[in-house]
Amino acid sequence: MTDETDTERNGWLRGFSTLGCLELSIDDLGRLARAHGVSGIELRTGLVPLPDAHVVKTTLAAYDVETFSIASSARLTDPESAEEQRRVLRSDLALAHDLGAAYVRVFPGGTSVETAATHLEAVADLLDADDSPIVALETHDHLPTGRAIAEVITTLGHPRLGAVWDVLHPWRHGEPIAASAEALLGLPGYVQVKDAVSLDDPTPCLLGTGAVPLHEFRTQLGAHAYAGWVSLEWERAWHPHVPPLDVVLESAHDW
Repeated sequence: MTDETDTERNGWLRGFSTLGCLELSIDDLGRLARAHGVSGIELRTGLVPLPDAHVVKTTLAAYDVETFSIASSARLTDPESAEEQRRVLRSDLALAHDLGAAYVRVFPGGTSVETAATHLEAVADLLDADDSPIVALETHDHLPTGRAIAEVITTLGHPRLGAVWDVLHPWRHGEPIAASAEALLGLPGYVQVKDAVSLDDPTPCLLGTGAVPLHEFRTQLGAHAYAGWVSLEWERAWHPHVPPLDVVLESAHDW
């Protein structure tokens, strides 16, 4: 455990994705979060085996850390392999329920709103309760901008559907930070922060050292009085040569 000063040191950055540290045990995740003043994690599924949900929840609780989101690999609007997408979504929704996670992050996949509606209907029994997780659609794949994600959410009108604003993807596709904020920050969901080498090179780099306009991002969070989760997604699983997550969390604090 760390003292109160340590738990507050990262203030604005409240969480991180385990995509950047898949090799760590759940106990190690709790230690890492506490050491850097982070109170929640996005638990990435589908890449490494996970312990029983009760073990995950009780282990993290010992460090005053929660799983606020299940970062699923399900694709909500993907017409291909529909049964598999629904199986993954159902499994991750059940895990989120067991862990008390507020969100299940999903990818858009293709662009069929009808397919998205079908997938949601197939898991309606897990979404009907007031305390059920929110299916949060990330700015990714064929719907990389805030405007596109907001349009899908508005069209479907499902009460348990929200958004994840991954700050990198809308910017790389030409959407200004302010436009993404306007489209997404009023919706249920949360924010993923990261930096990248350049517009054409998405290789991760320490926050504030790359090309993503993160100062504008911080300004927009304040302008919209955003008080939700801001989570660091460090894609070390896809870029194994980049520094380990603890280095990046320390850098985030300094920045």
